[in-house]
Amino acid sequence: MQNRQQSQSNKQSHKLPPQTSVLWIAEKRGYLSKFEHSNYSTVESPDAAKHFDEDRASTTAMHFKRATGLTAAVRPYYNFQ
Repeated sequence: MQNRQQSQSNKQSHKLPPQTSVLWIAEKRGYLSKFEHSNYSTVESPDAAKHFDEDRASTTAMHFKRATGLTAAVRPYYNFQ
């Protein structure tokens, strides 16, 4: 019983770091770099795209769909530099 209590007290909770995301606009074959009202621009590289936290990316994708009629897919962004 004592070993079980010790193992439970030694367990640590680890939070995952927030996921950075980009929005992929398939119809334009590019990543969203700017978006304001119904005006937007895309770029080829995810490095040059606008970066969002995951929740903000989902919200922006919904607003983008309403404003433009185009679907924006939330994609993870990994910066390996």
